[in-house]
Amino acid sequence: MNFLISTTKNQPPTASLFRQTAVELGHEVEFWFPEEEPLGTRDFDNFLCFYTALNYDDSDLTQAIEALNSHPFNFLNHPASLLKVRGKDKQGDLFKSLSLPYIPSLILEGDPMVKSELVKNLFDFAGKIIIKPFRGNKGIGVSIYENLSLVEKRLQDDFLRSDQRWLIQPWMENTGEVRVLFYDNNPLLAFRKKSAEGSFLNNLGQGSMIEDIATNQVDRNLLEMCSKIAGHTGLRYFAADFLETENGPVCLEVNTSPGLIYTSKFYKRNLAKEILEHEIKK
Repeated sequence: MNFLISTTKNQPPTASLFRQTAVELGHEVEFWFPEEEPLGTRDFDNFLCFYTALNYDDSDLTQAIEALNSHPFNFLNHPASLLKVRGKDKQGDLFKSLSLPYIPSLILEGDPMVKSELVKNLFDFAGKIIIKPFRGNKGIGVSIYENLSLVEKRLQDDFLRSDQRWLIQPWMENTGEVRVLFYDNNPLLAFRKKSAEGSFLNNLGQGSMIEDIATNQVDRNLLEMCSKIAGHTGLRYFAADFLETENGPVCLEVNTSPGLIYTSKFYKRNLAKEILEHEIKK
């Protein structure tokens, strides 16, 4: 069995993990970087696609989509599916179009002082806000603020350094965050993420703890939202994160290259192997 893994030079760990696992299972694997080389006449049975959310212009995905139009691979996440959810703006549009509960967001691009009044209104409404890089991962650059002047200073400093884009959200009181790893329209696993002491972040790579949720006990609302996301985007493999609030679960984000290292260790399962073996049987 042959696998072609489409990714970027700054490969997400998930891509490397799946490559290593496929090789250990005795299969031929090749990386393909659409931005740097044509697809050519490669002949592969299965196509795996893992991308970070860090590319701003989506040229890597659009080039992959064009190259794959006439290839009959078995796709685990077609680039066209990834394009629908890459970036927090597209994810917000997705949640809205599917009538899923989500956190209202303000997206800023360029000089933040141009929209300082909008930022002030959001702060006055919430009293506490979160700033996130427009495209990023692992909680890097995510901060919470209770002082408007510090918000303005952060945005202006970032703009002067890197012309960053930001996502600004009101802080929502919550009792935790739930992740559902969804594969072929079924939950592969689910767990609650608990922040490390002294942190508000629920990222596993920054010390959060895992509390298992049996797949047959996952809130039906969460599974229905995952099914809607899968059906609308065509994604076969992703993680969906939800915030637990007093008014019910709220969509946080869709992660199409969820890290499996921490979860595999916690569950004592080789999740990449389970997925690949299922792909081989299809």
